[in-house]
Amino acid sequence: MYKNKKKNKSNFYKKNNSDNSSFLSKLHKILSHRLYFMFIPHSKKKTKTLSIPIYGLLIIVLIIAAALLITFSSLTKNTVIASKTLVLTGSYQERLEEINSLENLFNSVFSNDSYREDMSNMMNKFKIENTNLINTNNTDNIALLNARAKEFENLKNYLEELKANINSKNTSLEYVPTITPIDSRYAVISKPYQKDSLLSKGIGFQTIAGTLVRATASGTINSVVYDKDEGVSIVIYHRYGIITTYKGLATTSVKTNVDVKKGDIIGNAKTGELEYELKLASEYVNPLIFTTLNYEQQE
Repeated sequence: MYKNKKKNKSNFYKKNNSDNSSFLSKLHKILSHRLYFMFIPHSKKKTKTLSIPIYGLLIIVLIIAAALLITFSSLTKNTVIASKTLVLTGSYQERLEEINSLENLFNSVFSNDSYREDMSNMMNKFKIENTNLINTNNTDNIALLNARAKEFENLKNYLEELKANINSKNTSLEYVPTITPIDSRYAVISKPYQKDSLLSKGIGFQTIAGTLVRATASGTINSVVYDKDEGVSIVIYHRYGIITTYKGLATTSVKTNVDVKKGDIIGNAKTGELEYELKLASEYVNPLIFTTLNYEQQE
């Protein structure tokens, strides 16, 4: 009985192996079958025939499908990045306009001649009424004194709130690269930004030896790399997914993992070209997008 079971089990395995082998053989035969394509030219040239095995055709289809999928993914990603850039740029412009209006209002409060004259008249009147108050102890003068004191208190609170708003806006802009890496008065762009360029992802500034290079926004030094041909390259990580890169420095005054503020000196350029790159949400964009320069002409 034991021998019969062992024999049946052996026959079962042999049958399964045979079925698998038969299936693989049929599959190989189907995939190896060749498809013929005939090309008939318009001229009197000979007809050309092309034969491709089915598995080769499947490989070509898979490659085309993968390429289309990668292209679609890239287009979708670029669309998202473009929308984020547009939103961030619009938000920055709105904040900049709001800050300018607040600063103008703040300055007008102290520089306006009519305001100064009104304050002077009010103070003179206040002194006169205060003298009358001491001499006559008039109830109306007491009420007027309280009203003037309330007006001064309201004005003081308003100015303090205005100053706090301006400081808050300036703090948020500390981490946005709104300045150029070298003094804008001497900034000569030798290589403009080209969106689809494979050689350069940023812009180039013409420099001479000793030109100071500054951080365009507050952040943390991520890397400092020296190359004997290209010089020193510095990468700074900022907030809001912003990364700036500075290439072509002769010397550097910063180290990795050190925090820097907007406008801090990070090194000196060498004679030639300083390349400046800006990444936003992992995509390269025009480095002048947040500056007051007319970056649209560089597109």
